[in-house]
Amino acid sequence: CAEHPSCAPPPEECTGGADEDNDGLIDCDDPDCSESVLCEPHPSAGCRQSPAAGGGLGWLLLIVSLVLWRKRHGRRPPPFTPPSPS
Repeated sequence: CAEHPSCAPPPEECTGGADEDNDGLIDCDDPDCSESVLCEPHPSAGCRQSPAAGGGLGWLLLIVSLVLWRKRHGRRPPPFTPPSPS
């Protein structure tokens, strides 16, 4: 039966959520879906910017926070210690 076309597994559906072609790989993990538009990474994936990385809004929020702290407490805030990388 392995040689007969009717015994071939169905093609992988790249959005099916199952292993339709029985190769142990599901959707975008299956090389059969490598050309699918649905499996391309989004251009902005992993591109969040922090204040230290030059994000303008982050710096603005940091400055406003420091100004408000100083107005409320009348002194400088304690030194900033950046979080350790995970």
